[in-house]
Amino acid sequence: YNIIDKYFPKLFYMFENLDKYLNYNKNNLDIETIITYVNIGLDNEFYTNVKKIDNPDSLDVLVNKYNNLDKSYEPKDLEKIDSKYSYGEKKLRKEARVNFELMCEDAEKEGIYLKAGSTYRSYSYQENLYNRYVKRDGKKDADTYSARAGYSEHQTGLAIDIMNNKELYIDEKDTKKEYDWLINNSYKYGYVLR
Repeated sequence: YNIIDKYFPKLFYMFENLDKYLNYNKNNLDIETIITYVNIGLDNEFYTNVKKIDNPDSLDVLVNKYNNLDKSYEPKDLEKIDSKYSYGEKKLRKEARVNFELMCEDAEKEGIYLKAGSTYRSYSYQENLYNRYVKRDGKKDADTYSARAGYSEHQTGLAIDIMNNKELYIDEKDTKKEYDWLINNSYKYGYVLR
């Protein structure tokens, strides 16, 4: 106990993970990052130690390369986003849609124009998309930028790839004004920006 307090002060460590903390040092990470990564399972290779999601309809569902959705999962409350705030016909779950549209309205009042570029994707859509990337770039590369079917947040109907009014995806470099606005405001509408 004293050794842990000495080396891991003020961090959320779990005694049962002590060996993992000590053995995991990818890219010389700081101790806080090591503890965080081990606690959430990022010390495992992608698509290993996978857990099937039991609560896919929860608004705080975690879908990633370690937590997957059933192939047949489709949200029951998908609704079409107002065309003013999307490119093409895009759908989100009701609560996500309402909050996204409200966020877009509020951003517009400040001269920021946001639109949904990619939203809900079915399992089969994601499967086709991922397979196209694999065919083009190989599995190893595709796994670095695309999720396999069942592992995509888009299948939840809660995720949005946001664009500006010039059809550019929002990022820190090319759409800095929109990016900064989202960094400072998206959480107010229930969104995690990443």
